[in-house]
Amino acid sequence: MNLKFRKKFNVGSGDMDINYRLTKIAMAKFFQETFAMYCAKNNVAAFDLCKQNIVWVIADLHIEFSEYMPYWSEEFDVEIWISEKTVLRTYVDFKLYYKNNLIAKGDSCWYLLDMQSRRPIKSIDILKDFQICKEKVFPNFEKQLYRIEGEKIAEKEHIVTVRDLDFNYHVNNLSYLWLALETVPTEILKLYSADSYCVKFVKEAYLSDLLVCELYEKDKSFTARIYNKKDMSDVCFVFSKYSDKKLFGRNPREAGVIF
Repeated sequence: MNLKFRKKFNVGSGDMDINYRLTKIAMAKFFQETFAMYCAKNNVAAFDLCKQNIVWVIADLHIEFSEYMPYWSEEFDVEIWISEKTVLRTYVDFKLYYKNNLIAKGDSCWYLLDMQSRRPIKSIDILKDFQICKEKVFPNFEKQLYRIEGEKIAEKEHIVTVRDLDFNYHVNNLSYLWLALETVPTEILKLYSADSYCVKFVKEAYLSDLLVCELYEKDKSFTARIYNKKDMSDVCFVFSKYSDKKLFGRNPREAGVIF
């Protein structure tokens, strides 16, 4: 029995950066898209669970990637599997492949919440059809300690709009990643690119909330603290590590992409 689930995608125009390559935030989107398809296959997609007043939420995400992302229109594969289940938590690991080369890998932790109380519920029976593959992407990975280190270098405010919301009517987790990236000063983005990021989702935020992202830097490591100005509560932390940016050609045709 194959305990892993794999889907093929193409890089769309909304998923690419200025060099026509798949963005590193879009990677997280396609991982979650694949997990959603796996859930639908097992009858526990969001639209299945909402009938029971249950909702999926992600609590932690860790992803590491290479520089060699696919170009616009090119194919890549996403492979996911359930690496562990507890009474409350579901751990999902994943890998992305481009031309059979590993270009990204990560892990994540998910909960099922009661829609009214917004508290975790026992999920192990609901997810009984999820088969376990005990392979771990980061077998020796130590969980991120969520503490702020370094010097504060930037701050950005953002009012939550409809565009930020997901089907749960709270801020989509990818919107936090975009806010963290948009807070990074332009001069840093010109010189460096992210090698990895860890995300801790702390609290939900909703339409019209005013979010503030504070960015701290220490030795090419960045911590984005995002909080809700309404009650000053933390909603998300993003920890990323950067290295010197490598140069690539911008023209997909000259790079050998076949259309």
